[in-house]
Amino acid sequence: MSGRTTCWVIALGFLAACGGGSSASTKSLPNSAPTDSAASADGANPTVPSAGPDETVPEVDVSKMLLGALDLGAGWIDSDAAGKVSAERTTYTPARCDEIYQAAPKEADLAVVGFANPSSGAFLREEVRSFPDEATAAAKLQNERDLVASCPTFATKTTKVDVTGFGDAVPGSTANVTYTATYTNLKTGETRASNYAVIQSGRVIASLQLLAPSFMVTDFKMALGKMLQLLPRSVVVEPVDTQPVATNGPSSVSALRDSLREWDFYAVPQLGVEPVRGSGCGADGSIGATVPDGLWSVLIGSWDSAQMTVDMQCIYYGTSAQTMACQIDPESSVCEFGGDYFRVNATKKYRTMSVASDVSYAEGSISNPTNTDKNDPNASWLTNDTWVLVEDGVVQLVYAAPLGD
Repeated sequence: MSGRTTCWVIALGFLAACGGGSSASTKSLPNSAPTDSAASADGANPTVPSAGPDETVPEVDVSKMLLGALDLGAGWIDSDAAGKVSAERTTYTPARCDEIYQAAPKEADLAVVGFANPSSGAFLREEVRSFPDEATAAAKLQNERDLVASCPTFATKTTKVDVTGFGDAVPGSTANVTYTATYTNLKTGETRASNYAVIQSGRVIASLQLLAPSFMVTDFKMALGKMLQLLPRSVVVEPVDTQPVATNGPSSVSALRDSLREWDFYAVPQLGVEPVRGSGCGADGSIGATVPDGLWSVLIGSWDSAQMTVDMQCIYYGTSAQTMACQIDPESSVCEFGGDYFRVNATKKYRTMSVASDVSYAEGSISNPTNTDKNDPNASWLTNDTWVLVEDGVVQLVYAAPLGD
C-alpha cells in the first residue's frame, strides 16, 4: 500500500473511514428514540411488542458481541481507522437513496470495531446495534434491503458504490441481507471490492463488511461465522394454533410412520422442498406459529402430558451440508470433506405443540429402540436432537437420537 491516506465509505449506511491506524476503537452512542415502524422480518425472528410503561427492556451490552483480531486469522490487526465513528451526517445520491436511508429506525446503542490486513490492503469493519424491540430491528433490516434493492448504484461525497450481487445467503435464517459491491474513490479513482452482511438476532443487528483490492471470500466467511457465534439467540414461545394444517412433503404421515422403522436416525431423507433431511425446517420463512404435518428435526424445550415446546432446526446433508458448513465454519471438517448430517439452528424460536395422549417415544431406533420411557431422567430427548412426527397438528411420535450421540 502507498503512504497516501485514502478515505472510503466502509458500508451502505456506515460512515467514512480512512486507511491507516493500528489501535482498536469501540464506540457506544447514547440512547436515541426509535422511529415508529410496524415492519417485521418473516421467519427466523418473530415480532415481539415493545415494553409498556411498567415493563423493562433487558439491557443488551453490544460491546461484548464484537469480534477480536484473533477471530480473523493470520495477518489481521486492530485498526482505529476502520473502526472510527463520525458524527457527520452521510448524504447519499440519488436523493431517493438518501430518503430511504434517513427513514431507518435509530438504534438505542451502537458498538463498532475495525481491523486491517496490511499485507493484502484490506479493511474489515463490524457494527453491532441494539434496538428497543425486535419489530424495530426488523424495520432496520428491511430498510437495508430497500436501500440496496432500490439503489444498485449510489454515491456519497467521496465514494461511488456499484452493487454487483444481492441476496439472503446466511444459512438458518431469513433475517439477513448480503451483497457484494465495487467501491470507487471519487478523488483518486481507486477501486475496492466489498463483501457485506447484515444479520438480525432478536433486537440486535450486526453488520460486517470487508473492503479489499479484490474479494477475500474465505476471510469474510470466517469473520461472519465468528460473528454469528457471538450474537444473542432470540427465544420466543408461541401459543398453540388450532387451525387445520396441511400435510407437508411427498409422503403421507401414515407412510412416514412406516418408513421410520427402516430409517437410521441420521439417515432420514429429504421429504420437502428445502435441501434438508425431513419435511423441512422453515429457513425460507415458510413456517409460522404452527408446525405442519410431517417429520421435523427439533430440540424439545419442555414436554408434559398435553403439550411440548419445540425449536426447529435444519439438518443439511451432502452438497447442502458442505455449502452451509463453509459459510458458517470454513475450518470445519464438513466444509473440507463434506458430510451427511450438518445441523444449523441460527435463532431459537420455541413453538408450542399439542401432544397425542398415546404418543410414542423411541430412542436410537424405531424398530429396536434402546429406551421407550420419555420420563426417564436420562432420556435422550432432554439433551439431543429429536425427530417429531406431526399428524393433524398433533405430535404422534417422538424419535430421539441414540443416547450419547
